[in-house]
Amino acid sequence: MQVTTRMVFRTTLSMLVLTAALAVNASAQSINLSVLGEYKTGVFDESAAEIVAHDPATQRLFTVRGEAPEVDIISIANPASPVYVTTIDFAAIWSAAGGANSIDVHNGIVAVAVQADPKTDPGRVYFLQASTGAVLHYVTVGALPDMLTFSEDGQYVLVANEGEPNDSYTIDPEGSVSVIDLSSGVASASVATADFHSFDAQKAALMAAGVRIFGDNNPTVSQDLEPEYITTKGDMAWVGLQENNALAVVQISTATVQGIVPLGFKDHSLAGNGFDPSDKDGIDIGTWPVRGMYMPDAIASVKINGTTYIVSANEGDAREYEDEDLNYLFAEEERVKDLTLDPTAFPNAVTLQGNNDLGRLNVTTTLGDTDNDGDYDELYSFGARSFSIWDTAGNLVWDSGDQFEQITAAAYPADFNTDNDENDPDGRSDAKGPEPEALTVATICGSTYAFIGLERIGGIMVYDISDPTAPVFQQYINNRDFALEPENNVNTVGDLGPEGLIFIDAADSPNGQNLLVCASEVSGTVTLFSVLNTDAPVLDAALDLVNLINATKGDFEVNITATDGCDPEPMVHAVIEIPATDGNTVIKYNMASLPRLKFDPAKNTVTVDAPNPQQFWTDILAAGGIPVVDGDVLEYDLIPSYTKFDYDFMTDGTLVKVKAAVDPVMMVAATDASNMTTTESATASFAAPKLAANAVPSSPVLHQNHPNPFNPSTVIRFTLPEAGAVTLAVHDLLGRHVATLVDGAMAEGTHSVRWNGSNANGIAVPSGVYLYTLRSGAKVETRRMMLMK
Repeated sequence: MQVTTRMVFRTTLSMLVLTAALAVNASAQSINLSVLGEYKTGVFDESAAEIVAHDPATQRLFTVRGEAPEVDIISIANPASPVYVTTIDFAAIWSAAGGANSIDVHNGIVAVAVQADPKTDPGRVYFLQASTGAVLHYVTVGALPDMLTFSEDGQYVLVANEGEPNDSYTIDPEGSVSVIDLSSGVASASVATADFHSFDAQKAALMAAGVRIFGDNNPTVSQDLEPEYITTKGDMAWVGLQENNALAVVQISTATVQGIVPLGFKDHSLAGNGFDPSDKDGIDIGTWPVRGMYMPDAIASVKINGTTYIVSANEGDAREYEDEDLNYLFAEEERVKDLTLDPTAFPNAVTLQGNNDLGRLNVTTTLGDTDNDGDYDELYSFGARSFSIWDTAGNLVWDSGDQFEQITAAAYPADFNTDNDENDPDGRSDAKGPEPEALTVATICGSTYAFIGLERIGGIMVYDISDPTAPVFQQYINNRDFALEPENNVNTVGDLGPEGLIFIDAADSPNGQNLLVCASEVSGTVTLFSVLNTDAPVLDAALDLVNLINATKGDFEVNITATDGCDPEPMVHAVIEIPATDGNTVIKYNMASLPRLKFDPAKNTVTVDAPNPQQFWTDILAAGGIPVVDGDVLEYDLIPSYTKFDYDFMTDGTLVKVKAAVDPVMMVAATDASNMTTTESATASFAAPKLAANAVPSSPVLHQNHPNPFNPSTVIRFTLPEAGAVTLAVHDLLGRHVATLVDGAMAEGTHSVRWNGSNANGIAVPSGVYLYTLRSGAKVETRRMMLMK
């Protein structure tokens, strides 16, 4: 994807000399995350930001405040500076509303899962208009709707109804998966329930296979299974049953559970599968006679080389119920030192149960007494402190072993396994360690990556999983400031408790760049990360140059992008706006960044690369000077051939050229035989006269879509001279409405919207010619595009 580079100068500039140095490590990694922007609620440890979703048409984020129950709407039109828009309070909409648990967006429709109060009653899924936040419809689903997701084609919303018991353990609703059919539109949404009734008679067989079904109230299979998380691929869905250490396989179109797949156990006695079991001995990662229950929270499905895989963040979760007087009615968690260990299985029990060994480790009491004699022959801990890749039958393909604890120990030895609400080094080692919880996957430049959020110590792990049998660690980034006490520094401490992750593709992002968004429940923050391809130096150099220029706090604004990072030799465009005046305005600016940015990883520097820089600018002057449109816009196309200059305007096509001033433009950038780079710059002055009134545009501009013809998707760009209400809609040749891509307020500047060839109900439309129309104020502009399948 090619993106226009835009440089906006608010006032006359004096000479500025820039030296750009990339803030990335010149290592073997192929992508690099860096913090781009942050939204802060200022609310500590009240689930003020849990799950996040993105609407490309409006460039808004939607985040759930789990305990409120509310949804915050945040504008990321400028992703470096997210802006709060409004909050939707479901307590004002539904008197029985409990927490808002999950959210997803597809084609301008927002779906929100809201549990009832009490949580054992049926919950609801509300559908909102992304552009306005207006409630369009709601449907009733099962008890405690925990997570929801649109299917890939947008025809369905699937909801994981966890069905947890009440705290007094007197009511235990059934777990289920609601399948909401949107094929006839949101207003006609219908709900089918994928339940587990057909498995009730298979309880013993499921338990023997490794599915955890347990509880003092002798629950049925339907009552005990607690759907937690859902991922879809085609007509199939995989549902995480976290407490049960299993997956359910669901056919979407028939809303039926096809099978229940146990995930088995991780052998922590094997080399590479170690962990630190004690919170009393500092960093001590080793192998132990313990089996880890994977118990994933977030899961994702991805197709690699034609095969579908399930990726899981193995958090772990124990069941615990207590009454109003805090008397435990059921609690499966116990420390190893408080158990009776079988002397044959554990001949060194006295040593193992010491505080510096396994004594402090929390394990389940529901497994391990294999001969029912009252002592424990095996030990089972919660979670696997890792992420895993599975085939669709639940067979383990790969697991990250002890890498998360090894990596975090090396990165933050003084804060290893600390908690998310306090600085407590080693404090989580006896529980679930770093506690991987959030997860998303993305394909970037042909490679597939997994991003895993660590709930306790914080931060995001990045792995290249293009080979599912041998993933490669890429990066660990953590913006938490461990020098600060969390509770009293919520707005400065960084992200605490990552809960939700989403990836925004460059084609859908507000700045044409891949982004990763993290919602953190303890700090109440939503952080946007740039995802840069370090194999594409031009992009990285341009973006770093932006950061450097912005850091100077000058009297101008700059925003440079090049491509999505997949093209190592992209064509770069630059646009410069000059304030309109009644007379000539002389703009002085440094040209050092314009022919081409060249990144030298050995020296970590950026220079300008041109065969003959002086001749380059001489040719521009000979071609007629600097092109000016509407009296205040200069635009250059910087192409690999420096002898031809193709000017591409974002206007109605009118080209006005102004002869350059007499001051020469000189730029010298060369690399000699010793690989030493020298740069010499001089300023240039150009006159930008006021043009006739009829040359000044008074309306927005709609650009031709690209590619065209297209299959399966295309990008539509439009430019707004000022902020205002905008609609962008698609119709067929008979004038029938097909889809609305944008409907709401938009900032000034150029915007990009991707259309995937689906109608408003998410159904793919047939091949043919379609019209797309931009409306802004009194201006209406329409163009044609062709879908070819």
